[in-house]
Amino acid sequence: MLADTCEARMRAERPKDEEELHNLIKSVVKDKLDLGELDDTQLTLRDMEGITDSFTSTLRGVFHPRIQYPKAEGEIKTRPISARQVDETYPPTTPDVEPTSQAEKSTQVG
Repeated sequence: MLADTCEARMRAERPKDEEELHNLIKSVVKDKLDLGELDDTQLTLRDMEGITDSFTSTLRGVFHPRIQYPKAEGEIKTRPISARQVDETYPPTTPDVEPTSQAEKSTQVG
């Protein structure tokens, strides 16, 4: 329950750094405690701290923010193969080559 809620909130809110992620997870745990959803568990506040730290470490590693690279002017977009123009010269043809070894000569049908 805690892991699912933390992951869903993280995906929705997209924290910018580890501190924001940690605060988000602490907020989820606090909300669950305040709502009484953890009353029937035997988890201590120390356990909750450990869970918060573990979730922070795991979610930071799995869902780290991506680096936003600046776009270059005239950047070429990729297209699916079906949308590309067909090059009639591809694949290039190879010139006829005379066989050089005895094995190549014997496999030719004259």
